Amino acid sequence: MAKFKQSGKMKTKLIRFGQQKVRTNQTVGQRRAFKSRHAKSIAKGKSSAAYWSNRVKWSPSKTKSKSMKWKKGS
Repeated sequence: MAKFKQSGKMKTKLIRFGQQKVRTNQTVGQRRAFKSRHAKSIAKGKSSAAYWSNRVKWSPSKTKSKSMKWKKGS
């Protein structure tokens, strides 16, 4: 659940994002591809699932490899 201010009012809204137990954000290349695919949705702000996914699951601190290339099955 995410709480955020929208037009001056505190609003509580349940926002589901990302699959559980799925390996994401393995390489820098994957992170860049995600951000380019979902740029419009991320720009919508706190009320979108893409915004929270970008912030939580795709943050640079969670990247495991500095490699640009993703290896299938890794």
